[in-house]
Amino acid sequence: MKINDRKINDFKINDFKINDFKLRILCLALSGLLLVSCGGSSSGGPPPPTGSDTFTYVSNGDASSITAYKLNSDTGALTPLTGSPFAGVNLPTGLAIAPNSHFLTAGNVNGPSISVFRVNTDNGSITPVAASPFPTSGGGYPLQTQFHPSGKFLYAGMQVCSTSNVWAFSVNASTGALSPVPGSPFPGQPSIGGGGVNSIALHPGGSFLYASGSFQGITGYSVDGASGVLTQLPGSPFIPGGMFFNSKIAVHPSGNFLYMADLDADGVRVFPIAADGSLGSEITGSPFASGAAPRGIALDPSGKFAFVPNEGDLNVTAFIVNASTGALTVAGNADTGNGPSAVTLDSSGKFLHVTNHSDGNVSTYKVDATTGALTPIAGSPFAAEDGPNSVVTTR
Repeated sequence: MKINDRKINDFKINDFKINDFKLRILCLALSGLLLVSCGGSSSGGPPPPTGSDTFTYVSNGDASSITAYKLNSDTGALTPLTGSPFAGVNLPTGLAIAPNSHFLTAGNVNGPSISVFRVNTDNGSITPVAASPFPTSGGGYPLQTQFHPSGKFLYAGMQVCSTSNVWAFSVNASTGALSPVPGSPFPGQPSIGGGGVNSIALHPGGSFLYASGSFQGITGYSVDGASGVLTQLPGSPFIPGGMFFNSKIAVHPSGNFLYMADLDADGVRVFPIAADGSLGSEITGSPFASGAAPRGIALDPSGKFAFVPNEGDLNVTAFIVNASTGALTVAGNADTGNGPSAVTLDSSGKFLHVTNHSDGNVSTYKVDATTGALTPIAGSPFAAEDGPNSVVTTR
């Protein structure tokens, strides 16, 4: 994830005629100015963030707040930002970060609505945009939000919704304001047991969207790249032989496979994606055992590894991904705190974050670039607030 560079204008000494003495005085003055501006004073405070900084955000569902951290790109350590935790949410759920990292969104259970924040890409602070939060209607609440790869649209899967709706919004590139896409919300499949959409995932190319939840199979939609309108794909819902009341999905960076962490199967189901967006039958070996009660899934940017937090075993499983077949091979496990749930990687793929819902903190690990093995970093876990349930990083 890339952040805008901060630039300091060069001082053009050649434009002036300065004798040696004055030049030495000027250089000393400039040295002192640069020392202060770079945090080099005797106070010993940390240097201010630069354009290369990465920031991590955690939604605290029980505390109605968002904790923000600066991510150390060398060590992976998380340092809370000034002003964190931030308000502007009401029992928040799934976070999403815009492709250019300028906007952050959170679904609100109370409302229900979607909060939108402008991200200060220099220091990581967040500020609610005008008119935030933006209401959703038609039943349920937005459990997960996700930006279209173009950044032009935002999608939200609705939980406790009898028709398993997916909301679609146009995103104002300047203000961050949300406007419902014509026809939104788009209905999915009749929910079973009063549920709805647990998870949504967009194809890397932005042409398809998938939803899983308490209905038969997986719902697939085509996405109109100009309007954001969703249209159910022929053959949807795709039925792999079961219902997925507790599931989280993700699409491989290649766009060739859909991965589902299925809590009820204690493993990960894998489905091939055809050129028309349809899903084929589960691949050989699926579901691949992870651990007891998997709660989420994340794939690294290169598509080499997948990571699944297991609530029942209090650990996270690292898998090696076969890019040709989609098959998973366990690379190892790492202990978490209590209630591991959401999981994400930074844009470099070097560090993995897992929220520990019951402990109110975040576990962070270094990812071995060759094997995918996880090593807890110094200082982990890092404090959040009550009920952390989602985590994202800037790009």
